[in-house]
Amino acid sequence: MSTYGKMVTTKVNRVISGATTVTANSYAHVTYRCTSYAITLGSRAYIGQPNFTRVFGPGQSIPNTFTVATVDPATGDTAILTYTLQSGIEIINTP
Repeated sequence: MSTYGKMVTTKVNRVISGATTVTANSYAHVTYRCTSYAITLGSRAYIGQPNFTRVFGPGQSIPNTFTVATVDPATGDTAILTYTLQSGIEIINTP
């Protein structure tokens, strides 16, 4: 009978608290919070947007912030949402 793979376990490697790069044999789950909401008429704090979780693989850079362009359904204006890193964990695969 052939061996198809080795048993692999996972464990938390480190806490993610800022911009970094995911290490080899790891992946990261990072939570972002919407910190601003800009529209063509100005900028205002936007509290109602839910947190956003992203998953990054080995060698990928984790940004401190990123933006998402969307259309505001109430006005039809283009809106730019800025998300800021809150926290996360890096999980490493170990044999």
